Amino acid sequence: PRQHLGFALGLMQGAFMLGSSLGPLIGGPLIDRYGYTDCFFWAGAVVIIAGVAVQLWVHEDFSRVRSVESSAKYRMPGKDMIRLLSERPFLILVLTVTSMSFAFGFIMPVLPLFLQQLAGRSDILSLAGAVFAAGGLVGALSAAIMGRFSDHIGPRRMLVGGLLGASVFALAQGFSTSVPMLATLIVLGGIATGATRPVANSLITRFVTEADRGKAFGVMSSSAALGWAAGPMAGGYLGAEAGFRAVFVATSLLYLAVGAWAWFAMPGADSPIEAPNRKSDP
Repeated sequence: PRQHLGFALGLMQGAFMLGSSLGPLIGGPLIDRYGYTDCFFWAGAVVIIAGVAVQLWVHEDFSRVRSVESSAKYRMPGKDMIRLLSERPFLILVLTVTSMSFAFGFIMPVLPLFLQQLAGRSDILSLAGAVFAAGGLVGALSAAIMGRFSDHIGPRRMLVGGLLGASVFALAQGFSTSVPMLATLIVLGGIATGATRPVANSLITRFVTEADRGKAFGVMSSSAALGWAAGPMAGGYLGAEAGFRAVFVATSLLYLAVGAWAWFAMPGADSPIEAPNRKSDP
């Protein structure tokens, strides 16, 4: 039901983050013991098993959305995307998600290296896996819990609050002086970032029609992937040129800037008004 959409999307995002946290926790020791090549085969096997499980045990009540546009035999490639992006609220949301993903990825290349520097040794695969797993696990719980709260306090407030918290913890991580201190701040940062992840998906239902929802999720996924691709490249370059701690400071400023952008660019996102349930325009 729409009134529980934030909670449901939070659970889904929590499941995704739980898997992401268990991966490093299990993968680190396996790489130490068996090497990289075998772990790639095992990871591929797990993905295949998951795909087969979905086909066998997930059942959906699917009915094709009929509209003048969807019944057309030939359409200009990218026409749906252009039409969706021409709607200002959705465009703002896409830009926000791209910027969030860029900030999430910006810090990733230097975290293991900074952890290695603080630990004073190079064999830290298992340690890094445990630290990242802890942050991911807490983020998964945060996504599920905060998804429920976003149904009550409004997605914009939840999104901006999470980004401000992520900004504070990213800055603090850059001034860590020990592995326990960095690990604790990564866990706290996971709570903040976990609160932001389900919100963007729930906002889609406010800004687009039901007939366009699948297309909108596709555009959002592509924009998030773009941010994830560009963020680590930029963060790695800054870390090589200015040092690890500069990356944490820059990440903090990125979170702060995205939070300010989201607050002022989406003033109506917390209103109870739902997106009109109409069909796509031809």
